[in-house]
Amino acid sequence: MSFLSSNVVANLGGIKDDHRNHRRLGGNGTQQRKERQRLGKEWTDRALGEHASVASFAAFTLALMSNQAPPELIRDSLTAAQDEWRHAKVSFEIASMLSSSIIEPTSLPPSTLQFDANLTALALGTAREGCVEETLSAIEMAVEYDEFVAAAGDGDGSDDFVATTLTPIMETTKIIALEEGNHSVLAWRTIEWICSSNSSSSSGNNNSNEACKAVHQQVLDPSKLAQAGQKRFPSSPRARQIWDCIWTSLLPAIAVSGKMNDDTVAVNGTTTKEKLINGYQKCSLDDSRVVGDDTNAATLSELLAHKIVSQVRSEDAIVGAKKGIAETK
Repeated sequence: MSFLSSNVVANLGGIKDDHRNHRRLGGNGTQQRKERQRLGKEWTDRALGEHASVASFAAFTLALMSNQAPPELIRDSLTAAQDEWRHAKVSFEIASMLSSSIIEPTSLPPSTLQFDANLTALALGTAREGCVEETLSAIEMAVEYDEFVAAAGDGDGSDDFVATTLTPIMETTKIIALEEGNHSVLAWRTIEWICSSNSSSSSGNNNSNEACKAVHQQVLDPSKLAQAGQKRFPSSPRARQIWDCIWTSLLPAIAVSGKMNDDTVAVNGTTTKEKLINGYQKCSLDDSRVVGDDTNAATLSELLAHKIVSQVRSEDAIVGAKKGIAETK
């Protein structure tokens, strides 16, 4: 699951299946066999997606370099590719275990990629595949984990299938969700860099202001972001709440850094930068409850939201991006 994935692999429809069926814990032998088969197919699809994402982040890294991105973004893109390699490896192992057969990747389909200085293409691809899809995928896994923990807590702990199979799988899901959250952070920071840079190339596609305007109009429009959550999570109010929390926390800062016109970005009728800065948010991230990845005080989905928002809005990330811009001039 990564940015620019549509350029390197065909859509794998099984990746976005509803994972919340883990509420059906335990059961008799026939039910467990059916559950193993379902999970085996699910993790095979997930493994193929993670495998393709290794190539996708390699392409994203080259796109960043072609557009003189800050060193920090290039470094983090390379790290993301390594994350995806690990995700693919463990996902194929889980798929093989569940299917009782060796599941391995095949070669990627042929693709033709061109890398040039095109901030608009970079911004649009990053926003669609990273700020939206990557973030939604991380939320989906985090909520899946939370629901599993809640369901497992209602049992008596005597079910071997839950203890020996589902619990280790869900702990892996937790790790992947948090690392996919890092990839979401990378995407939002990339858009922040593009919108705060001062590129004024005569080429429209490589003008940062034009790129920022295009991404706000075509992808990061509040109504489109709200619809993305509703489409992805039609039956999960909790997942939609986490998604709304993230984008409403991050969009104002990016809208302002992009020097947009007052009528470019509107949130429920709010069109001025000042009102956006004042914190139009659909959540309140409580630092007293969310103190780290290992805390028991918050759910994984809460931890994920806090992690994404705090890292994107951290002063270190902003300073690092500005430093990278200066170094490329």
